[in-house]
Amino acid sequence: MIWLAQAIGLLGFAAHLLSFQQSRRGRLLVLYVVGAILWTIHFILLGFYTAAAMNAIAALRSYVFYKYKKRDNNLLVYIFMAVLVVVTAFTWQGYISLLPLIASLISTYASWAESAQKIRWLTLPSPLAWFAHNIQVGSIGAVADATVFVSILIGLYRHKDAQEKTDTTKKPS
Repeated sequence: MIWLAQAIGLLGFAAHLLSFQQSRRGRLLVLYVVGAILWTIHFILLGFYTAAAMNAIAALRSYVFYKYKKRDNNLLVYIFMAVLVVVTAFTWQGYISLLPLIASLISTYASWAESAQKIRWLTLPSPLAWFAHNIQVGSIGAVADATVFVSILIGLYRHKDAQEKTDTTKKPS
C-alpha cells in the first residue's frame, strides 16, 4: 500500500510541477486541482489526514477560483481560510498539522491573484512548508516540493516578460 501511496503522490507532484509552468491562470489552476486530488489520495493512504484535508480543500478552492472570475469581493478567500483552520482543528495530529495549514493558507491567498505570475510569486513559501511536513512524515513529496519550489522559480523567470508587457500596457488609474 505504501508504494501505491507514493506512486499517486508522484503523479500529484507531476501535475503541480506542470501547473506552475502554465502561462495562463486557468490552466495553472486546472492542473493544480488534478495535483491536489492526487495528493489527497496520497495522504489518506499514508494516514496523514490534515494533509489530505488541506489538499481536498485546495482542489475545491482552485476549482471555485477558476470558475469565479469576479475579484472585487475577497469573501471567498476568507471563507476558504476559515474552513482550513476549522478542518485542521478537527483533523489535528499534533504540531505537524500546522505545516500543511500554513502552506494551505498561503496557497489560498495566492490562488485568488488575477494572474499566473502573481500566483507564482505568492505561492513561493508554500512548498517550503510542505517540504518540512513531508520530510517529517516520510512522504516522497518531500523531494517533490523542493522541485515544485524550483519549478515556481523557473516559471517566474520564463513568464516575466509576459508580466512586464501586461504591467506596461495597463493605464494608470
